[in-house]
Amino acid sequence: MRVISGQAKGRRLKAPADDSIRPTADQAKESLFNIIGQRVQGALVLDLFAGTGNLGIEALSRGARRAFFVDVAKKAVATIRENLSLVQFADRSIIWQADAFSALSRLRRMGRRFDLVFSDPPYGHQLAKRSLRVLAGEQLVQKNGLVIVEHHRNDHLPRQVVTLLMMDERRFGDSVLTFYRQKVEP
Repeated sequence: MRVISGQAKGRRLKAPADDSIRPTADQAKESLFNIIGQRVQGALVLDLFAGTGNLGIEALSRGARRAFFVDVAKKAVATIRENLSLVQFADRSIIWQADAFSALSRLRRMGRRFDLVFSDPPYGHQLAKRSLRVLAGEQLVQKNGLVIVEHHRNDHLPRQVVTLLMMDERRFGDSVLTFYRQKVEP
């Protein structure tokens, strides 16, 4: 697992030796960032169920302004801290060890709204759909902001979740990246 482009291009990121974290594959990550293109420049990013911090770090490397990393697992948070130190992005990052849904409620109370949200929950727990509902319901996505959900190919996500509209889907083996755009109010 490496940073593909930008300021930290080519830097290898750490992942736990066991299978406790499933990082996004480099091929899927490269496709994701090719699709979102320049939208990452200056973006406020939320990396939800962050694991290794792989996606948020890639966004920072490509010019995101700041990234919030949220994961409930102590081992994941330690890995994110280590990776941010390796690429020297700790000063543009906030890491919370918290349940994703508690963190989303806290972010809403703080008035945070994100330009890009990466949601990569553990497979098989219906957390992908739930995270979409909460992100939309808590109004945590900026107008025209993007939410990218990584999920198992057997989890079929809805075309619309409140004001989030599906705009693309890409399959990589058993994983699917589904892209949602926050609808602009008329």
